[in-house]
Amino acid sequence: MIADFVFQNPFVNKILISKTYMNDFLPENYEIPSSGGNYYKLEQGENRFRILASPLMGNEYWNHENKPVRRPTGIRIIITDIREEKDGSLGRVKHFWAMPVWDYKSESVKILQITQKSILTAIKELAKDEDWGTPLNYDLSITRTGEGLETEYNVKPKPAKFLEKNARDAWEKLQADGFDISELLESGDPFNPTKRSTDKKEGAATEESISDDIEI
Repeated sequence: MIADFVFQNPFVNKILISKTYMNDFLPENYEIPSSGGNYYKLEQGENRFRILASPLMGNEYWNHENKPVRRPTGIRIIITDIREEKDGSLGRVKHFWAMPVWDYKSESVKILQITQKSILTAIKELAKDEDWGTPLNYDLSITRTGEGLETEYNVKPKPAKFLEKNARDAWEKLQADGFDISELLESGDPFNPTKRSTDKKEGAATEESISDDIEI
């Protein structure tokens, strides 16, 4: 459908402009694609995915070069290069889970890293629940609402079902190609484990084995 609009102004007399309505201009079910990349981002609204393997657990901080430094749980991090926040305070060390997930929207395997305690707690409780058990057997839906300090996450499990064949095939191929999520601990790329970052600074953080004191 075409609609005609006529504008009057002192410089141009009756300029006729034709404009196509949205439903003719774009396909009916068109959606702007999310940004690419290998990392799964929790967007506003519902985020549905399937966890494909047990999580890598560790602690993370961001250094002066605005890059993440990760260490496994059970390691005390002695930090000399943690970055300052905008208000001048020092950044924080955060506990994280990182795991491969099947992203239904992009139909690809991505890495989901979680630091939000509310999400970690919800998934942990589901895994311990006799009726639900391991989340490898069912999808999770995380709904994000609010912005900034008002952001909230609601975690819901979906009924158990077999993982789709295309998801199984993609995950099996990725593992056969050498996918290694522990590369995150060495500033590497889990999707390309032979290629590691050379930006890691010697002496920026030292490690000491201890019993981990972070509890979810």
